[in-house]
Amino acid sequence: MFRFCKSFVRCLIRLLISELLCLILAFSFALMPQSWARWLSLIFVCLAHCLLMANAGSAAADDDLSVYRREQRQTGLLSPLLLGLLSAFPRCLLYVFLRVFAGSSLMLNLFLLLSAPYIQLHRLILNGTEPFSAVSSVRQILMALPPLFTVLSVWFGYILRYAPRLAEEKAKSHRV
Repeated sequence: MFRFCKSFVRCLIRLLISELLCLILAFSFALMPQSWARWLSLIFVCLAHCLLMANAGSAAADDDLSVYRREQRQTGLLSPLLLGLLSAFPRCLLYVFLRVFAGSSLMLNLFLLLSAPYIQLHRLILNGTEPFSAVSSVRQILMALPPLFTVLSVWFGYILRYAPRLAEEKAKSHRV
């Protein structure tokens, strides 16, 4: 349990770093008036976020591999998925607040500011519509989906590190 909490705290720290980095990137690209800059910003910001969260997943995999070396006990694949879900929880909670205060333009702007990794994606979905209550139902649902990138990034980062290294460890133990 302690190991999972440690990994979760690491994920939250990387989430905060991602938020700050993506905010800087998004505002830097916003200075360029060309439309291609928005698309470039969307790609770079989402990629930076996904790579940081995948790194958090691979760090958790390293911890679990060290436990396997000491105790010969494997970690289930549900643990990294739960880690990813918990990492996405703050953004899901923010979306719930946006739904509750859908008539507020201030809440929409706050939501966009605190969802920096997906700010350009949200702007594309919103298409200039304010407040959130004026957005179509389909677009409101689409606004809820980007935290899935966080979940998948953590999970894939974990799996890509854990599975091959676990196979190596098992091969080493069978050779000895």
